[in-house]
Amino acid sequence: METSFTIAWNVIVVLSYTSNIVSAQEQLNDTAVLTPTVPPIPNVNALFFEWTEYRVTHSKNTCIIRSVSALLSMVASCIQIWMILRSHKRLSSTSHRLLIGMCTSDVIYSISMSFFNVMAPSDDSYYSWNARGNTTSCDIQGFIQSLGYSLTSFYIWSLNIYFLSVVKYQKSDEYIRTKIEPFLHIFTIATSLLLCILALIRQNFNDGGIGSCTSFGYEPPHCQNYENGYIPEGFDIPCGRGLDGATIVFVFLLCITVATPVILGGTLTMIYKAVLQVEKTLDKYSVGVLRDIDVSQVVKPKRALSLIISKASLEKNNHTLPSRPNTTTRSHSRAVMQKAVAYSCSYLLTWLFIVIYAVFRASGKESPLAILYLVATFIPLQGLFNLLIFMHPRMISSKTRENLSWRRAFVDAFWSRGDTTRSRSTRSSALA
Repeated sequence: METSFTIAWNVIVVLSYTSNIVSAQEQLNDTAVLTPTVPPIPNVNALFFEWTEYRVTHSKNTCIIRSVSALLSMVASCIQIWMILRSHKRLSSTSHRLLIGMCTSDVIYSISMSFFNVMAPSDDSYYSWNARGNTTSCDIQGFIQSLGYSLTSFYIWSLNIYFLSVVKYQKSDEYIRTKIEPFLHIFTIATSLLLCILALIRQNFNDGGIGSCTSFGYEPPHCQNYENGYIPEGFDIPCGRGLDGATIVFVFLLCITVATPVILGGTLTMIYKAVLQVEKTLDKYSVGVLRDIDVSQVVKPKRALSLIISKASLEKNNHTLPSRPNTTTRSHSRAVMQKAVAYSCSYLLTWLFIVIYAVFRASGKESPLAILYLVATFIPLQGLFNLLIFMHPRMISSKTRENLSWRRAFVDAFWSRGDTTRSRSTRSSALA
């Protein structure tokens, strides 16, 4: 009897204990549903191990390529500035002053890209090779880089507007210098400074993953699943830094990025049509016999064209047949057009791959490694491209005139001081 009672009592205790466990488990499940899961704290050592291969290969390689290209471009821009300042024209022509502005912009931009990632915050050192900076150094690097980018964009606008004024609207260098050029410089410098100061105030200079502090918000891998403003243990920079104030700066830069190819395409189209019109007019009147008229010395090419037409009509009335075409006006107009096309292509080639990279990032997709390497190679090289474009006419002239080799023509063009004649037409000035 006593044994049966003991067994029954033990069964009751076990059932009661089991019931308590089930109840506690249900309460725990309810609590888990109501309480959000806290993201695991990122382990710095684990992150270093996870990103080791990328950091010591692709991050390191692209960093070295980008910085070396930037130093090369900076040297090229300084050489072009030196060549302009030692030329006979120096800064007396509008084209030289605009080119000085564009070279200076490239020097500013190249400086920002030549730090070998040292300015990137050390919080990103687990995936960004040689990152040793902080938010202050990142702000400095981002400010310089954004200033160089916006100045370069606006100065290529200005250069094409200048070429358009020369070819299509037939404006003299004096008119451009007093009426158009001041506005171009003021707009370029003031707008660029305004954009960069606004981005600095809104903390929009952050490492974007390639050692370049131009990302609107701070979103590194260790900030995944964390809210903006949270600082994970072992790090110093809050996640999402700059995202709250990024809209205005993003729209500003987007407008520049979209407007640049539109403006370049529009001005080049107008220049091309104007050149065709000049050539058709010259062909129509067979103005070759008018070699007595020195078109290059006429201040306004429209006046030169009217003289050509007038004398052509006189020759026609006197039944004088033309001997050969005069190509002065034709060659100058076409040469100015080729210069405009060359500088525009230099700009577009430089920035094409970074735009492709930005599109990948905006769409949430991972950019191919090939794009990263192309960005690192081309984005700092505009200064080198501009120097080659600037020297090309001088090289062709030396090679044609003295039948030199390309190497000797390059050396001759390098030491050339340009045309010794100071009184030249606007078109000739545009080619200097």
